[in-house]
Amino acid sequence: IFHCIITHNHTDHFYPKELHNRVEGFAHLKDNRPFNIYGPKSVIDMLKSNEHIIQIVEMGDMVLHEIEPFKAFEAGGYKITPLAADHGTPDPVIYFIERDGKTILHANDTGYFLPSVWEWLEKNAGHIDFAEFDCTFGLKECRENHMGFNTVIEVRNRLMDMGLVDDKSICVAN
Repeated sequence: IFHCIITHNHTDHFYPKELHNRVEGFAHLKDNRPFNIYGPKSVIDMLKSNEHIIQIVEMGDMVLHEIEPFKAFEAGGYKITPLAADHGTPDPVIYFIERDGKTILHANDTGYFLPSVWEWLEKNAGHIDFAEFDCTFGLKECRENHMGFNTVIEVRNRLMDMGLVDDKSICVAN
């Protein structure tokens, strides 16, 4: 693995100490390509505040990439577009991922999509092959910071109405 995309700085999604296991003694890497981490400013700032991570970066074994919502980047042959998320943390994102004509909407740890996300999807997404939705609250009603099942259904239905999701799309509530 040479590329890792991070959505936000909560430790259940991003735990910098685990990156120490990539150094010699823990890992025995045969390929010396650097490990690329892509994340919003809050994630990159957290990494830059960790002296062990800075040492790994200075050795050239890791490269940090600060990303911004709605500005696509390429990683490992994938076109990845971060989209602003509703998660109550500094600069959280979800991801729209494209490769070889296939698309994934990775919408974990977000509430109901922000207007800017709906606008971007309508203008740019085309058909979505696989969509994964946050469903942290299960059967409880929730629209902010996370979603419950009813909100997931509402999001999926809106995507269907927009023609972005159809009966060939795989939709998963996570």
